[in-house]
Amino acid sequence: MREVSVSGRSIGDGRPCFIIAEAGSNHNGSLEQAKRLIDVAADAGADAVKFQVFRAARLYPQSAGMSDYLKISKPIYEIIAGMEMPYAWIPELADYCEGREILFLASAFDEESVDILEPYVPAFKIASYEMTHLPLVRHVAKKKKPVIISTATADIGEVREAVEEFRSTGNDQLMLMQSTASYPAPLESLNVRAVQTLKRAFGVPAGLSDHSRDPLVGPLSAVALGANLVEKHFTLNNELPGPDHRFALEPDELRLMVRKVREVERALGMGEKAVQEVEAELRAFARRSLFAARDIAAGETLTQENVVVLRRGKLGAGLSPKHYECVLGRRASRRILKDSPIREADLDFPLLPAVTLRRAAEKDQRLLWEWRNEPEVRAQSFESGPIPWERHVDWFRAKFRDPNCFVYVVLNGQEEPIGQVRFDVRLDGTAEVSVSLAKEQRGRGYGRVAIQRACADLIHTVPVAQFVAHVRPENVASMRAFGKAGFVEQGNEVIKGCQALRMLLRVTSPVPDEG
Repeated sequence: MREVSVSGRSIGDGRPCFIIAEAGSNHNGSLEQAKRLIDVAADAGADAVKFQVFRAARLYPQSAGMSDYLKISKPIYEIIAGMEMPYAWIPELADYCEGREILFLASAFDEESVDILEPYVPAFKIASYEMTHLPLVRHVAKKKKPVIISTATADIGEVREAVEEFRSTGNDQLMLMQSTASYPAPLESLNVRAVQTLKRAFGVPAGLSDHSRDPLVGPLSAVALGANLVEKHFTLNNELPGPDHRFALEPDELRLMVRKVREVERALGMGEKAVQEVEAELRAFARRSLFAARDIAAGETLTQENVVVLRRGKLGAGLSPKHYECVLGRRASRRILKDSPIREADLDFPLLPAVTLRRAAEKDQRLLWEWRNEPEVRAQSFESGPIPWERHVDWFRAKFRDPNCFVYVVLNGQEEPIGQVRFDVRLDGTAEVSVSLAKEQRGRGYGRVAIQRACADLIHTVPVAQFVAHVRPENVASMRAFGKAGFVEQGNEVIKGCQALRMLLRVTSPVPDEG
């Protein structure tokens, strides 16, 4: 959505809502009352005060009759004629606004009024009933100034016609207003969400011209939904004579509206989900960490009985609760006193060990054989018997000739080989995963990290739609490693006469972060 600048004030998303105090014709034919209205708008903090400039002869035939909704026993022509603003006021009111540091705007209802207003306003307003007066829309647009068009009584097709007519002049400084032609408008008729519709449909700043009597509901709803402009009628007193005073805000209500709009803007923020500065104290004090439920001796195994998840208070941060299951089964590297936060330095090895990968090479042939033949590995495999060396050599050579097989050697932080991850990629894009670690390296989190790193590397090497692993149900450690790497259970299968749990990771779901 493009921004529109009115006298140096940018109107658009991410900018303060542009607030227009609509004085309309509530001057009642008094120049001094018009100036008092400007004072009220300026004191309230509005960005602009807007009047209406029209001539009865350019609005209605003299025989138009009476308006039922006004409930005034005078023809509409006479009512409008009595509300006309003298053209001679315009320069004086513009100067008065400049002295009060508030923008002077006006709705112009005919071409002559547009021409007279042009030297004095930084932007024009076209009222809802004039929106379909396309010759007037074109005349205003040709002034090459920003223009606000209200859209009461219109459907989206009629709005589009006005927008296209406006843009045909080459002027792209357009803003639109959702509005309801009822005075006062019932709250249920405001249709504030139409502000979003106008923004999406036409890519222009849009807002609400609110004719309800309530000072807050319409404007604050609009701002919360992203309105770039808000307009509200106001008066010096609801008891003054004239058709527009009774539904307009009084001075205190206008001040309240402006203040609350600015407060809502502050409350809305920028939308980024981040830690707020005002949250720092309670983030440090009330978030949970892992604590020692009792004194823990050096070398003692961490269990559900001696590790607890508690709020920190002023004791400082320990490990996050997300590491709770990873910590269980580890040993304490030193004595941990009761109620002390448990930190990574308290563990016998790092929580998330340093892991690197390299593609397996000829020199790894015997190492892989030893890992495959380790008794616990054989017990959890789908062929429990030992693998003869000659059979392994044939397997190893076949795998290395197979372009759809990828074998990675897992290295620890000292660049020592500690295990392997193997993928067999099928034609349908499924990569079958198997993993094994040296006995002394199990239970330290290497499996999870190795699976994640290897999967991430493979999807940048060959097209992979999903990863699948088959794990025997009693192999809890392997199930946990694949689960923490993002794999989910997808039912059971029978492989070589053994029950197998099928675990799946789709590539459309990113491999989880290791943190």
